[in-house]
Amino acid sequence: MKKKIIAKKKEELSDYMKQAVELVHEYVPPSPQRIQAGTYLESAKDSITLDARFAALNDGVNVANAVLVAAEKKIQVVIQNSDYRRIAAATAPSKPGQ
Repeated sequence: MKKKIIAKKKEELSDYMKQAVELVHEYVPPSPQRIQAGTYLESAKDSITLDARFAALNDGVNVANAVLVAAEKKIQVVIQNSDYRRIAAATAPSKPGQ
């Protein structure tokens, strides 16, 4: 029985974090309309905050550091990105006989 409870809690937390990641993708890269908005996942008391720090690259801007806080669930996720390099565009393999 205890294993079932633990498995259910893990599944609930996994689903919750997937929703949080989807929410982050709505805000990053930022749009002026979204920057000032507060948001939540399951209910208004379940607020989510995101502190994203951006860094300039040769070919644009990138999220260098991000901290997502889900206070109601007592979860904090810290993401640090560094040394970004654009991967060369992949080319499709040629078909035999071409």
